[in-house]
Amino acid sequence: MGAAFVPLLPRSYDAVTGALALAACAALLAWGGALLYPFETDTVVRLSGNRLVATCYGAYNTASGIAISLGNLAVGALFDTGVRWLPWAAPAVTGLVCAVLVARLSRAGHLAPEPVAVPG
Repeated sequence: MGAAFVPLLPRSYDAVTGALALAACAALLAWGGALLYPFETDTVVRLSGNRLVATCYGAYNTASGIAISLGNLAVGALFDTGVRWLPWAAPAVTGLVCAVLVARLSRAGHLAPEPVAVPG
């Protein structure tokens, strides 16, 4: 999803090229979200230990909403710096760092599925 911001790194865009860059960003974000959602929901259920799952979703959504608000505030502040590439590079780098960290978690075995006991 971090790669979605690369097309928006400032260049001399005319109206058509700018619209295409924005459409590419939106499409990549939507695709990334669709890929991420099943992993995200499964992780919340596993971390809850199959207890109080709805409460854990609520806590997760609250924390996510706060983090998104703070991230939007930070990126908005980057627009005020006058450095044209910085507001687009920051989310791209953040996405890259997150991808690296998830890969490390996976290699360490922390994301391996646990067997589920089936009643019956």
